[in-house]
Amino acid sequence: MTTHYLRNFFNPTSIAVIGASKRPESPGHRVLQNLRNGGFKGDVFAVNPKYRSISGEPSYRKVGDIQQPVDLAIIASPERCLHDVVRQCGEKGVRSAIVLSGAQTYTATGEVQQEQLLSIQRRYGIRLIGPECLGVIRPSAKLNATASDLNALPGKIALVVQSGTLCTAILDWAQSRQIGFSTVASLGDAADVEFGDILDFLATDYETRSIMLHLEGVREPRRFMSGLRAAARIKPVIVMKAGRHSAAMQLVSMRTGAAKGADDVFDAALARAGAVRVRSIDQLFAAAAVLSTERRAFGNRLAIVSNGGGPAVIAADRAVDLGLTLTDLDATIHNELSSLTESRRPFTNPIDLRAGVAAQTYARATELCLQDEAVDGVVALYSSQPAISANEVAEATLAVAKKSRKPMLACWLGGDKHQETRQHFTNSRAALFETPEAAVEAFSYLAHHQRNQKLLLQVPGSTAFRYEPGIENARLIIENALDEGRDSLSSIEAKTLLTAFDIPVVRTLEARTASEALMLAESLGYPVAMKISSPDIQRKAAIGGVRLNIETPQAVRAAFNDLTLAAQNARPGARISGVTLERMHNQLHGRELQVGITSDPVFGPVVTFGSGGNLVELTRNRAIGLPPLNEVIAKDVIQRAHAGRLLEAYEEHPAADTRLLIHILLQLSDMICKLPHIRQLDIDPLIVDDTSALALDASGDVYRAFGVRQIPTVVLIDSSGHVAKRLNPQDTALVEATQSIIAK
Repeated sequence: MTTHYLRNFFNPTSIAVIGASKRPESPGHRVLQNLRNGGFKGDVFAVNPKYRSISGEPSYRKVGDIQQPVDLAIIASPERCLHDVVRQCGEKGVRSAIVLSGAQTYTATGEVQQEQLLSIQRRYGIRLIGPECLGVIRPSAKLNATASDLNALPGKIALVVQSGTLCTAILDWAQSRQIGFSTVASLGDAADVEFGDILDFLATDYETRSIMLHLEGVREPRRFMSGLRAAARIKPVIVMKAGRHSAAMQLVSMRTGAAKGADDVFDAALARAGAVRVRSIDQLFAAAAVLSTERRAFGNRLAIVSNGGGPAVIAADRAVDLGLTLTDLDATIHNELSSLTESRRPFTNPIDLRAGVAAQTYARATELCLQDEAVDGVVALYSSQPAISANEVAEATLAVAKKSRKPMLACWLGGDKHQETRQHFTNSRAALFETPEAAVEAFSYLAHHQRNQKLLLQVPGSTAFRYEPGIENARLIIENALDEGRDSLSSIEAKTLLTAFDIPVVRTLEARTASEALMLAESLGYPVAMKISSPDIQRKAAIGGVRLNIETPQAVRAAFNDLTLAAQNARPGARISGVTLERMHNQLHGRELQVGITSDPVFGPVVTFGSGGNLVELTRNRAIGLPPLNEVIAKDVIQRAHAGRLLEAYEEHPAADTRLLIHILLQLSDMICKLPHIRQLDIDPLIVDDTSALALDASGDVYRAFGVRQIPTVVLIDSSGHVAKRLNPQDTALVEATQSIIAK
């Protein structure tokens, strides 16, 4: 079995602490003491030219003076010394280093010192964690390679955190709750070793049962997604991402250099990789606890059992907020509950058994729900009663829960009086939560994990490299726009692209003069819709560039003049080629939707779906799909969007044909795979009813020249897993550079 290239960070046999110090308050002193006092069995060497010895042990002037091999260097030296220290490590043959110091200071010329540090690191093939990180902890190896005054208890959860200060807070929080870890890693600036690398290591780490991530940004999305998918296939991965909003993301970009990607795109990327996302530290541990058990939910259908109506209502509200289904009770369950409680009142979900319910009755109600094929999991809520032992209720309920493969998540409401009860749950390795909302949220993590695992296993087929005349025409349209120096497509050009990919569009004609508009209106037939035609104006309605239900020649002439004048006033200097005319399209049962393609700064091109027409600016809600899509992924995109509810039947309107919408989403996915010049394509509105789908308007942007984000980067990796060089595939020196690296 091969050794992982990050092994020395977590299982070293010898460590050099560079910048070790006698000053108790210094990081170099604290990390040295953590290693020596924590029981680490390997060799620990202090390195500092100021001292001959530290705490009775010899101190070396530089790492090269150490006679034995060094697996791991922990660098706590001042920032000004980092370059020399890393160079000395390279000359010594050290291949792993944790940099506690910062390296983000800008020089007078604006060059970032971190880049200089990485240049040295690449030259010697050293893997770096940091700079400006807390370090790593591996309890099984008794390794505390941090400057923190806290350690981690042993456990089966791996914690990977970007922020050192947050890592310290989580360690303190976990210690007070007796939560242990298999591994703790603080990556800081993550200049070299990133989350994807750590995930790749943890995926096959036998000590780790589940993984928790806290990150602020992603700089290497391909490495991140590769590591995330590898880990999530084997064990649960729970992610908490900070910087969800633009104001916070500005600070994240300043701190980490990560691009400002859209939060909903990050959500879609996590789902596609099979991970689960949470929003708080409490949720992070709750998700890790419930996903670490052997029980899984195979859907989102929830039953709630309670001995009081108040907690049950709170739990039900939270379930609806999270999109969970409160399944209807089977008639046999209703009948047995009525018999058990000697009550004639109807039982619904949530099940309110009332305050005086006996322990065995409460447990039997829970058991009936777990046995129901229409239930994927149960949340059991219990509030203490004077004449009934909460421990007896807990023991009886745990006994029936052990017999089921479905998850049972409990909430025993109260404080110190439930200490003994909580111990029962801990001994049974069952999940117990302090509030009804937390228990319901925990079930939602199981449901999301099941859904995301299904997405992880999807492998869309490839349709690339197939010659299709329509697509060749689409390429020519894009090339023509680029030849004219344009990065925007006209509405007619955008609709032609859609036609090439079998997406139905309304017939559209362009008139350059009022006289042409009159002739075209006659050929189309009244009433018509008229819109300004300009590659520089994307949202025409926002500037008064749309006229609907035009029924007479006089109205056509007036509309032409009004539209061109409105465009000139709203956008002086915009290129206006005339107006477009379409036959008014009135579908009685049609839903106005928006679908399209956009490019995220981090994850690249994505397919979008949401409400269309005037609702776009009001709702600002969309769902994201990362191409390539297949039917399963496209259906998931529709289900995740609020606009997906618009497709359901209501009142006298029949349900819209979702198969048509799925076809369009798949075609957009195919389009971005075959036409990578497209930066953005917007179909708004797309009208879908029970029999048809039609794009009424479209706009698009293209890249004038590919940049780093658009052209795939060729990454050459050496035997240690280190990125040796990144190459642009259009670079004429590609072959020569590749041969040079291979020769080395």
